[in-house]
This record gives sequence, C-alpha cells and structure tokens, in this order.
Amino acid sequence: MLHILQEFRDSIVVARRLITAAHTTDAAGSFVWPEQDRSTVSEAAFLKVFIAWESLQEKAFIEYLVGTASGAGNVIQRHASPLDQIGRAHV
Repeated sequence: MLHILQEFRDSIVVARRLITAAHTTDAAGSFVWPEQDRSTVSEAAFLKVFIAWESLQEKAFIEYLVGTASGAGNVIQRHASPLDQIGRAHV
C-alpha cells in the first residue's frame, strides 16, 4: 500500500518542480517565462496532482476491497469478496 502513497508524493514533487521552473527569475528579478506560460504550467501541474489524488483514492479503495493491509498493517473488515486486480476470485 505504501507504494500507492509514494506514487502520489512523486507526482507532487514533479508538479512543484515544474511550477518552480516556470516561475524562475533572472538576475534583475524579472520572470524568465511569460505570464501565460507560467499560468499554463501551473494549471497543468494542478491537474496532474488532482489526477494523481484520484488515482491514489481509487487504488487504495481497490486494495482495501480485496483485503490488502494498510501501510500500518491494518486490514479493514470486508463484507464482500470481489475479484482481485487480475480477475481471479479472491478468497
């Protein structure tokens, strides 16, 4: 389960790096990138983080649903036995 959280954290690191690059300034303190480019990069980075958040929620839900332990080792009580991620009946 921790790998799912790490994927999300990695997405945040990439987004922050892109936003930082888009907002760099020259020696005079002026932005290197035009305002429209900075805005576009920031919006794209936000959307990537939002998609990563949705992916984290979906993957975590599926893992809990098939009985995978959390990162802390807790197993949530299930009231269903769905198919696992590769289509086998989960016992």
